[in-house]
Amino acid sequence: MLGGHAILYINSNYINYLRNELITKPTYYNDVVMSQIQDKFNIYCNQESYFYQGFEYPNNLNPNENATKIILNNKPVIFVTAFININNSSLEDVIKNYFYYFEKLAETGIQIALFLDKLYIDYGETITKKYNNITIIRYLTKEELHINKLKISNVLPKIRNTKKDTEDYLKLMNNKIYFVDEVSKLYNNHNWFSWIDFRIYHILPVNNKLNKISSTFNFSYNTYFPGALINKKYLVDTINWRFLGGFFVVNKNKIKDLVKENKKILEELFILTWEVNI
Repeated sequence: MLGGHAILYINSNYINYLRNELITKPTYYNDVVMSQIQDKFNIYCNQESYFYQGFEYPNNLNPNENATKIILNNKPVIFVTAFININNSSLEDVIKNYFYYFEKLAETGIQIALFLDKLYIDYGETITKKYNNITIIRYLTKEELHINKLKISNVLPKIRNTKKDTEDYLKLMNNKIYFVDEVSKLYNNHNWFSWIDFRIYHILPVNNKLNKISSTFNFSYNTYFPGALINKKYLVDTINWRFLGGFFVVNKNKIKDLVKENKKILEELFILTWEVNI
């Protein structure tokens, strides 16, 4: 129920029924009465609300813009992820520290679009048979990342974990939006896409929040990036946790803008920094 502020009444039977309900229940809020009779009629609304309760409206002491300016999620969010063995980890280590956590993600039932290292084609075939919610987009190597097509610096940040924050790692992190962009072109009838780290459950508890986001969450904005800091600092030589890179949600109409901005900044910088800094 979006509220009673902008409704086109077409069916006279509905109008008369609603009028009678409002007369017989004068102490109820109008929108409550409207919501209670919707199971008796065909009620339609736009996927994106054109009318909403604006935050900036004068004397609006109880703003509800987020609750009324929504985009209905009529198709499930496509969650994009990738695994490339950039550290030459052993198969035992990959199974224990990567595949184990990915299967927890797969068990949620959300729709997953997966980019997988060519070393693990057998695993890809096994996992897609086990979980019908997983689609392999393509198998690739680190040399085939889209980020390698850009003219970017190979100078690494001064303050970093030298073992983890390698050139390959930072390129892979910055490739996230390009993974999402590639998937969005394949799923062109979907409106919402999410990047989610391959082993997100290494740092998060297993719960059903992803299912809620996937199928029932109503989005008020075009992009959602979780953040850890309020202050907006411009940093390149050390990591800036204003944003958290393991998860974000974006509307398909904004992916192109993010790709364009990412490319522009990366090619202008004298340093290869973290994607969360950008």
